[in-house]
Amino acid sequence: MAAMHVVLCALSPARQKMLEEEPELLDEVLSSRREVAIPGLLDLGNAWDALDRLVTAGKLEGPLADAVLGRGGRPFGVRGAIGRPRLLDAKRVTEIATALDALPADVVRQRYKLLAGKNVHGDYAKDVPEPDDPAYLKQKVKETTDREIAELEAVFKQLRDTYAKAAAANHAVVVSVA
Repeated sequence: MAAMHVVLCALSPARQKMLEEEPELLDEVLSSRREVAIPGLLDLGNAWDALDRLVTAGKLEGPLADAVLGRGGRPFGVRGAIGRPRLLDAKRVTEIATALDALPADVVRQRYKLLAGKNVHGDYAKDVPEPDDPAYLKQKVKETTDREIAELEAVFKQLRDTYAKAAAANHAVVVSVA
């Protein structure tokens, strides 16, 4: 099974209008992300599922429920392999930015245990130590946990920054699962 990625892209009113007039261009923009830097674009890679679970803490309503997957956004663009992208308008982007900013800086570390025992895309928190594991196994799990937390903290910071910049510029954000 191919890895799914979630990609967010801030849209100025002009960029949004252009993509509404020519919806097939969105796929071209998202596809070109590997060759050129696109301002306002964030590819969450394999971290999207873990990040969504950590940010929402299981609450699938409100601004935080839209931060990663754009659940409340309106369908936008052409249907891809995994549904249509979702557009979050500038007002919602500001609400999301505010909600993300209100989360504690160490939210990933605080909530990481929520991932344990779950089938999380990207295999985050897959290794859980057992009480009777030898010390070297417990140490290995700790190292993996620390590495994964650091990865997720870095992506969370990028997510927070992407929404903050989009909100400051009064931009919408399109969320695409690819």
